[in-house]
Amino acid sequence: MLTSKPFSGSGWVDSHCHLNDIPHLNENLEQAESAGIRQFLVPGTHFDQWAQVSSLHSGRIACSYGTHPWFVTDPDIEEQRLTHYLSQHKACAVGEIGLDFYPAINPRPDRVLQLESFARQLSVAQQTQLPVIIHSVRAHQETVRLLKQQPAVRGVIHAFNGSIEMAQDYISVGFLLGIGPQLLRSEKLQRTVAQCPLDRLLLETDAPFMARPGSQGNPLLDLIAVGERMATLFAIPVTDIQRQLTRNTHELFF
Repeated sequence: MLTSKPFSGSGWVDSHCHLNDIPHLNENLEQAESAGIRQFLVPGTHFDQWAQVSSLHSGRIACSYGTHPWFVTDPDIEEQRLTHYLSQHKACAVGEIGLDFYPAINPRPDRVLQLESFARQLSVAQQTQLPVIIHSVRAHQETVRLLKQQPAVRGVIHAFNGSIEMAQDYISVGFLLGIGPQLLRSEKLQRTVAQCPLDRLLLETDAPFMARPGSQGNPLLDLIAVGERMATLFAIPVTDIQRQLTRNTHELFF
């Protein structure tokens, strides 16, 4: 396994963004860096896209690899591909992996298939001693159960949007919570975040997929608005939020 350690210095860190799906990427990255967003973590979501993600790796962009629950088809092949890819490419995490039981119009992959794939990828993370980036939708109990079976694995619950009880469950098994633009429009999430330990939180945008309603520009810039809202919730300076959440990201992934 090759370990990725590109992060250093100060500034904001976007712990989860899909730069490979952002149009006008160079222009948007320049704007983000000018605004103080210095570092980015790009998760791969399926095998056919990993090469595109890995091509972005640089001193300011770290990458991770996994099979997102939407794309699960064959857990055995997915485990083999992941193990091999991590042995050949620099990675800071396994992810984006997890469970998604949302009753969508286009059905998600079978639950049993998702559970097997998730468990196998958690095992790969444990074997490689990498943290994980977890997508969990309508699957809280199942996610916590599987995490308890792999107590050595640490990571982040991406796009957390649950109750304080859910937050405490994840924190109790050693996980951090990824907080994104949903914070700007959900009073429930704001109440939850305000009750969480600050050292258990990360900032993310999930750009370009979670942009603020009515946002017309660079989705990467939403990170600063989320950080500012968090500073208001904790009644501390924005610089303190930036410093602490940057430290959280570095300690988890690097």
